[in-house]
Amino acid sequence: MESFHLVRREGQVAASHEIRVEELKALFHVKTWGRKDRHRNREPNGFPRAKRPGRAAAPPLIKTVLEFFDGEKIFAYSLDYDPHRPGFYVVPADPSDNNRTIFVVSSSLVDIQFVRE
Repeated sequence: MESFHLVRREGQVAASHEIRVEELKALFHVKTWGRKDRHRNREPNGFPRAKRPGRAAAPPLIKTVLEFFDGEKIFAYSLDYDPHRPGFYVVPADPSDNNRTIFVVSSSLVDIQFVRE
């Protein structure tokens, strides 16, 4: 996916705006709107055990530390990182984080670390 469109509606009028993925840092799929980010640059107290309901035979999630070009760090679990793809999904390590999942644009990272046990 190189781009997608956001549609904004005001009354009977709708306008579409093209968003190019390469120009983004990430797409944050939030649980609720309007909550201030209280988790920026905060390392969780260890990595809680990630749950993957209904996927008993699925590969394990990998503890991942992401650092973006703007200095933000995100502690998360990843499954499908591939340096040759434009992006990948992570699940925040902090279960109280307002993000359900995050699609990370690979080119927006300055560092990625995988925590092995």
